[in-house]
Amino acid sequence: MEIFGPEESSSWLREQMLAREIETFDELQDKTGIHKGNLSRYFRQQQSPSVRVIPALCDALGCSPHSLLIGLGVIAPSDEDVLAFQLDD
Repeated sequence: MEIFGPEESSSWLREQMLAREIETFDELQDKTGIHKGNLSRYFRQQQSPSVRVIPALCDALGCSPHSLLIGLGVIAPSDEDVLAFQLDD
């Protein structure tokens, strides 16, 4: 599988946010303590998050670090990951 591009990352983020009733980057900022500008850059793949913010993002989005890194386009999903993402839908 290929690494997610910016469109797939944005789509993944939107799904995660909606599943947790987070409607805006302002709300995600409040839950994570991460500036909304940085959040936007992460999911447009203009900047990679530092290791120290990954736990806050995972907590707010209800995902594992592994899933987050796939969603951000940092690592490619394996065939098993693709199946798990499809089962979550």
